[in-house]
Amino acid sequence: MADLLRSQGERYHRAPDSAQDPDELRRTQALNAEITAQNDLAENEDRANAAAQTEAQRRYQSALEAADADRQRYEADLRTAAEAKAVHDRQMADWQATVAACERGDRARCKAGRQAPAPNNN
Repeated sequence: MADLLRSQGERYHRAPDSAQDPDELRRTQALNAEITAQNDLAENEDRANAAAQTEAQRRYQSALEAADADRQRYEADLRTAAEAKAVHDRQMADWQATVAACERGDRARCKAGRQAPAPNNN
């Protein structure tokens, strides 16, 4: 940019502070201080926003992990219940076959199966 201005005949030579208008120098310094303060504030806001975003991502990841653990427990409970039901169903079928054998007069089977089926606690 400075090269472009020079090529167009522009020349800038900063005068020493002692040669500048004191009022203009104070206004320039005040504006520079205000701009610096605004930049610092914006930078602090950016840092706070980044920290909040990082914390939100951490909470979200934690919630995902908890939901996955809940799902895994639920699926394990379903498998356990299905296995228990299968055992109960086999026992019930055996008991019903024993009852039917007893009703037909099959004493050997009737004596062998004198247990009631296990209760279904589901």
